[in-house]
Amino acid sequence: MSSGRRRRGMACTGGLDASVRLPWMSVIAQRLREARAEAGLSLEAMGALVGVPADAIRSFEEEARWPPTSTVRAYATVFGSRVERFLRDGAVNAPSALLFRSAFEQGGDLSQALGPSDLRVLGRFLSCVADAHELEVAMGRGRPKLELDDPSRGEELPWVRGRACAEYVRRELGLGDAPIPSMLALLRERLGWSVFFVTPDELSSTVEGASTAAPGPGLLINLVGGRESWWRTRASLAHEMCHVLFDTRARPYLLSPEGSLKDRGDWSLVERFAELESRANAFAAYFLVPRQSLRALVGANAVTGTIVDEVCRVFGVGRTMAVHRLGHEFGLSEQDKAELLETWSRSPDVRPHPDAALSPGLPGEFLSRRVVEAVEVGVLDTVQARSILRVPMSEEIAALGARGAALLEPESLARARAEAHGWTLGMGSCRSVSAMKTPAGWTVTIEGRRGSSVVQRDVEVSAGFELVSA
Repeated sequence: MSSGRRRRGMACTGGLDASVRLPWMSVIAQRLREARAEAGLSLEAMGALVGVPADAIRSFEEEARWPPTSTVRAYATVFGSRVERFLRDGAVNAPSALLFRSAFEQGGDLSQALGPSDLRVLGRFLSCVADAHELEVAMGRGRPKLELDDPSRGEELPWVRGRACAEYVRRELGLGDAPIPSMLALLRERLGWSVFFVTPDELSSTVEGASTAAPGPGLLINLVGGRESWWRTRASLAHEMCHVLFDTRARPYLLSPEGSLKDRGDWSLVERFAELESRANAFAAYFLVPRQSLRALVGANAVTGTIVDEVCRVFGVGRTMAVHRLGHEFGLSEQDKAELLETWSRSPDVRPHPDAALSPGLPGEFLSRRVVEAVEVGVLDTVQARSILRVPMSEEIAALGARGAALLEPESLARARAEAHGWTLGMGSCRSVSAMKTPAGWTVTIEGRRGSSVVQRDVEVSAGFELVSA
């Protein structure tokens, strides 16, 4: 990058005089450049993801402007990290960056297939997985990765491959052919995986789930049918389990779209993506409804609506999965399966299920509980806890009791945010002269020096303590 393209002496809002250029500016610019290059994103695509114009992205990368804190945080979120981790490690080999590039190489475009808000939620999921993994290791609870061979090599049909993988995993885990009481307990408690849930209000229903193996196993399930559709949740958990166990070695991060999107070009995320999805679907069906148990349940009886109800009840699956498993196991015709699907249960299973007892949201109760435990045993301080949970210094963390009390008054935090921005305006070390509460947040007047002159500027800070304008 030629130095002639850099605007060194900007006096406009957001510019940084050469006299106050800081080493951190070069570090931040390098991280932003590397992240975009690693993902193979254009300036326009990157700008859309973080909510700024393409020209601003260029100026940040060329060190012509200091990016606002909110923009750096948006970069970190898109690439599945917190700001501290993003500035320390960057996004080279980050799971989300690799998936962006893989999609591009396969003829898809993840930034077009999903909106910026969806990609930020997915990035937040990856950040939560990394945080949970680091906390588990710090507390001495790290569990060895489940190393399994792929038993389906050489098989051509995805459903045969999925069946082979499901039966293999059941044997390795010692599950036999028994029904699985709780997928959530199996994944979280026995295997030690991070499992998170969101709702369609947070993440588009076009995404049913996501999975990653970096730095540790993690799953995200979109509760498209709500918590009460726990049979759908169980199927999604088993589907993503297959991805983690067999697909993330070469692809550390995968998304699972809503069924009708799987053959769309912009969902060509990785090589042979449709086959991976088909295998994961078959894995879920055979993992939840194993052959021997299903045959023992049906016995010599004819496959009727009553049998379908019993399969749903015993194995904790939905009617569609039950009918398809029965059809495949007993050679039912397409017409037979269609009739069974149309014959709804007269006595639906309305019992509470352990896989319905979950809390959606990121970081959610799962990571929040880990953070509280880490503070209690002394491996995390309250400032770090706030960073992970994204709780402002001016708010309390109720679960931490007295230790979770607010660390700063709102006015103090607004003043500190504005004073820090003085550096980006070329005003050196500033002090806040006044702070006035407004409906939108705060107007803080800062005072500093520009050359030999004392100057004052008004800085607008939002209610969430983000810089609005200066």
